[in-house]
Amino acid sequence: MSTQSSTDRKVAIITGAASGIGKALAIRLIDEGWHVACCDLQVEKGEQVVRDLGPNAAFFQCNVIDYDDQARVFTEVFKKWGRLDALLANAGHSDRGSIYILDHRGSSEIPPKPPLISTDVCYKSFLYGVQLAIHFMRKNRTPGGRIVATSTIASVHPHQTFPEYCGAKAAINQFVRTAAPVLKLKDNISLNAILPGIVITGAVPQASIDATDPAHITPVETVVNAYKICLDRENLNGQLIECSTDKHFFLPLPEMANGDATKRACTVWEPLFEAKHHERSGLDGAIQ
Repeated sequence: MSTQSSTDRKVAIITGAASGIGKALAIRLIDEGWHVACCDLQVEKGEQVVRDLGPNAAFFQCNVIDYDDQARVFTEVFKKWGRLDALLANAGHSDRGSIYILDHRGSSEIPPKPPLISTDVCYKSFLYGVQLAIHFMRKNRTPGGRIVATSTIASVHPHQTFPEYCGAKAAINQFVRTAAPVLKLKDNISLNAILPGIVITGAVPQASIDATDPAHITPVETVVNAYKICLDRENLNGQLIECSTDKHFFLPLPEMANGDATKRACTVWEPLFEAKHHERSGLDGAIQ
C-alpha cells in the first residue's frame, strides 16, 4: 500500500478508460486531485493514458466480462491506495452479430448461437463491478461510495440498428433505479446512470458521424459533466441523466398505468425480500 495516508485522496476505478469517454473521465478526475485506476483491455493505449496523466494514475489490464479478472483489479487497487470511492462503469460494446438473422432466410438449418458480447460487456460486467464495488466500499474508513454507469439515450428511445445493445443498456437503467434505494440505505453507496447521445469516439464509424448534423452530437465534456454531477451531489441517487448535445435531463419514472394495482406489483414485501437477501430492506413503504 502507498505510504500516503488514505484519507488524503479519493480513488476511482474507471472501466473502458483507454479512450473516449473513459479517458476524458480520467483526465478530469486527475485534474481534480483523484487517484485513478484506468482499466481496459487495450494495453498500449491504456499505458499511454496513464503516462500522460502522471503518478496519480495507474493502468490495469482487465477483461471486464471475467469476474475473477475484475476481482483481481479491485483487490490490487484497494491494496495500492487503501480505499475505493467511485466506480465509473464505462465499458461498452455494440451488437457483434444480428439477432434479426435476415441473411438466414430460406435456410433449414438452426441459426448459429448469437454472439452476445454486448450483453456481456454492457450489463453482466456492470453487475460484476457493482458487487465488487459494494464489497470494497464497505472497507473504506467511512463506508460508502459512488457508482456511475454509462448507459445511452438508445436505452430509452429504441435504435433499431442495435437491438441487443439497447436491451443491455436498458437493463442497466432498471437495475440502477431498482437497487439504488437499497444500496444507499444499507451501505451509503449511491448508484446513477448517464445516458449519452451520439458521442464521437473510436467506437462510432466515421460514416455515421458524417451523416449526423454536428448540432446533434453530444460533446464528451457534456458526458463528463454529468458524471461529475453524480460524484459531487451527496444525495443524488437512482437517477438517469440524459446527455443530449450540451444539455442534461433527469429522466422521470414512467407513470403507473393502473395506479395502485401497478404500484402493488412492484412494492417490496419484506418477508420475500428477507428470504432473497437475508435481511429486511428497511425501505419506506415496504409491506411488513
